[in-house]
Amino acid sequence: MTSNPFPDSSEKQFLRRLHLLDLGKLKLRLNEDLAYFGLPSSEMLDVKVWKPLLGRITAVERDKYVAETMYQTAWQLGLGTKTVIIENDIVEALRLLSLQDDESIGHMPSVEKNKYRNTRHIFHSVINIDLYGGFFYPKVNQPSENMKLFRYLIEWQGRHRKPFLLIVTFNLRDQGNIDATYDKYIKDTLGEAAKWGLDISEVQNYYLTENIRNQPPNLRRLRFCIPTYLQYLALESFQVINLGAWYYKTFYHAKLWFEPRLRGSALGLIWPPQDEFKDLLKAAMKRIDKDSKLIDLPAPFLL
Repeated sequence: MTSNPFPDSSEKQFLRRLHLLDLGKLKLRLNEDLAYFGLPSSEMLDVKVWKPLLGRITAVERDKYVAETMYQTAWQLGLGTKTVIIENDIVEALRLLSLQDDESIGHMPSVEKNKYRNTRHIFHSVINIDLYGGFFYPKVNQPSENMKLFRYLIEWQGRHRKPFLLIVTFNLRDQGNIDATYDKYIKDTLGEAAKWGLDISEVQNYYLTENIRNQPPNLRRLRFCIPTYLQYLALESFQVINLGAWYYKTFYHAKLWFEPRLRGSALGLIWPPQDEFKDLLKAAMKRIDKDSKLIDLPAPFLL
C-alpha cells in the first residue's frame, strides 16, 4: 500500500470547510450538482465534507489497493453509483482525458476504455489536486510532469467552456536548479511587466530574496509561479482569478477560479494581460496557525 504524502491535519480540515462557501456559490451559478475530479485517496475526506454538493466523483489513483479501498469508502458514503475511479498516474490520466481519439485508449480493457470515453465528455466543476514534488523542476531532459499535468487539464476543461474551481496543494520541499527554473521564470515574467513602464523592483526583490520572516523562499516562488503560469496556459480559454492562498506546515495551498472567456474575446490578448496579471499578484495569502488562526503574509504588488 502506498503511503499518503499528504496526511490529514487540522489545517486541511479547516480548508475543506472554508472552501464549502465557494463550492456552494458555484453550484448556484451552474444550477446543478458539482462534478468533482481529484486525488482523494482511500478515505476520500474532501469528498465526504463536500458530499451534499456533489453529483459525480472522478477519482484518480495509481495504487490498486488504494483504489479498491476507495470504492469501499464511496459506497459507505452513499456515493458508490456516482463514483468513477481511474486507475492510473494523474499526469497520464489527464493526458488521455485531454485527447479525443479512440486510438490512445484502444489498448485498454473495455471497462477502463469506457471510463475515459465517458469522463472526457463530462464537465468537472471542482478540481482538487495535491501534488508531491516540484512544479517547474524538470526530470532529466524532460519537462516537469506537473507542468504537463496543468496543460492537459486546461485542454480538457477548455472544451466545455464553463467556470470551474481549481484547488491545488504543493509541498515546498522542491529540489533542483532553482535559479534556472523558478527564479528565471519570475525574472522573465516581471521583465515583460516592466515593458508597461512599471517599477518592478520591489515586487521582484520580494519574490527572489532569500530571507523574509515567516515566508520561506519556495513559498514565495510558488505564490508567484502557480497562478501566473496557469494564467499563461489558460489565456485563450479562461480568465484566471486568484481567490487566495494558504500556508501551513510545509505546504502551499491555493484556490483559483477559471472564468470562461467569450468566444473571440482573447483575440489580440498578449500574456501577461496587464490588469488580470496585476490582480493575480494582489491576492491575499495567509498562514494557518494553531487553532486555525489566520495570519496575513503581505506581499508588494504592481501598481
